[in-house]
Amino acid sequence: MMVSLASSWLTRQITRPIDLLVDTMSGVSKGDFTRYCEYTGDDEFGTLSTHYNEMLRRLGESHRYLNEVCEELAVTKYELECNYNALEKSQEALIISEERYKTTLNAIEEVIWEYHVTYKYFFATENWDKIVGCEVSNENIGSVIKKLVEPQNVESFMATVKRCLIGEIADFTQEILINKEGEGRWLLCKGHAIT
Repeated sequence: MMVSLASSWLTRQITRPIDLLVDTMSGVSKGDFTRYCEYTGDDEFGTLSTHYNEMLRRLGESHRYLNEVCEELAVTKYELECNYNALEKSQEALIISEERYKTTLNAIEEVIWEYHVTYKYFFATENWDKIVGCEVSNENIGSVIKKLVEPQNVESFMATVKRCLIGEIADFTQEILINKEGEGRWLLCKGHAIT
């Protein structure tokens, strides 16, 4: 009987720490990182329990940090989606506005043109060809103006444009005579330099 009691006590001394550790691991496997092993003996099981609890504490911290990062990412994703949607709407509005602008400009019986000096970019409404009588590309705007404008007006016109570009005058209005297919035609040119 004494042997049986001793055997039972010894078995309990070995299985109790293992049962506590298994019970803790079961809770952790379900996502409970706050459940630590309660065994604190001065034996190998106590050492195992202490190291397991430390590992569990660190895992819990990492899990909390990961959850915080995931929440921040979700908020950032939402903000980016909102910004992207707003940009798409702005782009759509800009496209509609540009189409209206072009339609309005093309309906006018005048030519509106602009030239970006730095980027050497030329834009003109569709009436350019009809009124002026030639096509213009970004590369040859200067030579086209010199070719179209009657020689007695070229120097004066180019000097006025230059004064506007260097800021001596804010804008200008000047009549020039152009040669369209052998026929002289007066044009009223208005300019404004935008910096």
